[in-house]
Amino acid sequence: MEMTPSNDGRELTLYAVGILTLRRWRFVAMSAFLVAAVLVTPAALRPRQYKSLASFQPLSGTDVRSGLAGFAGQLGLALPTIKSDQSPEFYMTLLLSRSLLARIARDSFATREGGPRTPFVDLFEARKGPPPVRLEDAELILKEHLSVNLVRQSGVVEISVVTEWPYVSYGIASALMREVDAFNKESKQGQASAERQFVEGRLKDAGNELRQAEDGLQRFLVANRQSGLSPELTVVRERMAREVQMAQQVYTQLRQSYEDARIREVRDTPVISIVESPVYPTLAMPRNRLKRGLVGLLAGTVLGICWLIILRDFESRLATGDPDAEAAHSWLVNARRRIAQRAKRSGLRGSTS
Repeated sequence: MEMTPSNDGRELTLYAVGILTLRRWRFVAMSAFLVAAVLVTPAALRPRQYKSLASFQPLSGTDVRSGLAGFAGQLGLALPTIKSDQSPEFYMTLLLSRSLLARIARDSFATREGGPRTPFVDLFEARKGPPPVRLEDAELILKEHLSVNLVRQSGVVEISVVTEWPYVSYGIASALMREVDAFNKESKQGQASAERQFVEGRLKDAGNELRQAEDGLQRFLVANRQSGLSPELTVVRERMAREVQMAQQVYTQLRQSYEDARIREVRDTPVISIVESPVYPTLAMPRNRLKRGLVGLLAGTVLGICWLIILRDFESRLATGDPDAEAAHSWLVNARRRIAQRAKRSGLRGSTS
């Protein structure tokens, strides 16, 4: 295996790289340990993180008013169709929406079971300022600690909350599940309320139509007591009786739908299926210090060897009188001299003061 030849005519082979590395092994080792320290130190200094998991699946179903909608269609009425379920993507958007995050950010949490509750904005040290500014910053902080994923094969929505307090992670995950449940209840009750109002108005109209049809039939029977003797009057009586029967059917169906809507308005039926309730984390998340250290040692070794190759090529070019190498060498010497002079002046000023 051959590498780039140097200017002195000697090819930089793998053997030459190995010899160069052995001669300057201290420099390579220092580079490896330095890069490893850069990668490991942040992980070692970072507080331990605890993850709380929860998941749910939206229940798929048909229109909650399918019977009423079909009946209204037969009568030529346009009844809005409202589904009892929402897509998983909708719940992902809901969990990351500002309205829901703001409710969590306004709440307070305890760092341990039975401990005092601390406002979210203070616990996570939201930016100082007016309450709206602190609340907006708290929402951004919460979004950084929150992760929402979708398992498309099963349609399950997964929530994970990571903080440095296990009880806070568990508390936020539980609060998120409660907010989703509260949204479903409010949404369903609002839909049922709108349906009840619609049916209530239609029920009054159907009641008036039924009374008018009954009154018309009554007047006809009173005026034509012997209607059975006339075929024409018999046809009219049967037609009016059918109108009364149809009005009775409409009124009965609307009355039943009205009672169903009143029940749904106060009924607590789950719209999501809880796959996994929020879990209290007992073990901290791995910080991968060993993995980071090994990657740092490998990367530092490669960087150190590359630097030795570059330095060797630079020395070769400088020895052969390459003008670019000489110019770079002069710049480095002058820069080192200026740095030394500044350091000396700074030391003198410090001693005189």
